[in-house]
Amino acid sequence: MLELWCLKVIWGVHLGGITTAKGSKTRDSYELDTSMLMKAFSSRRLDYPCGLYAYGQRQLVRTGVSVKPIGTHDPQRIGGVEIGIHGVRFDVIFDPSAVYEEQVERSQYRPQQIIFRNAVCSHVIMLTWPFRRPLEPELVITVVG
Repeated sequence: MLELWCLKVIWGVHLGGITTAKGSKTRDSYELDTSMLMKAFSSRRLDYPCGLYAYGQRQLVRTGVSVKPIGTHDPQRIGGVEIGIHGVRFDVIFDPSAVYEEQVERSQYRPQQIIFRNAVCSHVIMLTWPFRRPLEPELVITVVG
């Protein structure tokens, strides 16, 4: 459901003309394959390699939420969305052909656990995935600040 919510977010900000790239609205200059979005919504799932990707690293926690389309510039296509929640970054890919491969390689597909650690304590978010590659390790995010 988290992945589908992220797809609704990117579709809404794209159609609403909220996001820009190279000085123009992505709605006017970037293709977004709505048939892939509709397939995900009707099946209520994303199949590998589509889905949520997370980044484990030292991250500065900030307040707020950010949304940014991700995709390719040549051709100009949107293949996913980057969501930032209090400085923690997640990508949801729905069209892998419209996302640069190195962006996916630097991340972890559907982590089982996200652990937030600082000098004083740890917090764990457990995620259950009906469709997931086996043997993915936990994702550890060290909170700075």
